[in-house]
Amino acid sequence: MSTRVLKLISEQGKYGVGNLNTVAGQIKYVPNGAVALADMDNYILAELGDYDVDGNLTCKPLSDAKKVGYLVTTIEENQLQNLGGFQEQYNDFFNGKGEMVRLVVIEPTITRFETSSFTLNSGVSALAIGQVAHFDPATKKFIVSAKATPHADYATAGNKFTVVETDSDFGSGLGIHTIKLAAL
Repeated sequence: MSTRVLKLISEQGKYGVGNLNTVAGQIKYVPNGAVALADMDNYILAELGDYDVDGNLTCKPLSDAKKVGYLVTTIEENQLQNLGGFQEQYNDFFNGKGEMVRLVVIEPTITRFETSSFTLNSGVSALAIGQVAHFDPATKKFIVSAKATPHADYATAGNKFTVVETDSDFGSGLGIHTIKLAAL
């Protein structure tokens, strides 16, 4: 026999993870963050919305690859650490609708980060340094393409990236495959 709580604590998270690698003094955050209008993973791109009735800026996952996005980098909080020895993992964390989200302004040659939210473009069978990437709003993942034959949406993407590491240390330590991207 099972219970809802047992199911909840026994399921492993499926949410994206990552790490911000930009030098601390060079990171530009959206002041005061923004309220999430929808659930979203960390280390994906979001777009800004209007201000809510409380004067807080709002955001949601990027809806159009042509728009300039902001990197979601909210600090993870372990919520259930004292529940029978259960310890949440990084991939259990996501930004819930109505919560405050920390957003990073993406700057070429400055912004570098690791993410598990990626997929390979058709025709790409392996990751390699120097490949290019852009964010796909439909899958909420970065599509990694060969530099010579990028995805059809790459040319008009509001944010473009290059792969600078194909299996980053952060992800390896968690047992999750992450890649490192640098903004172009």
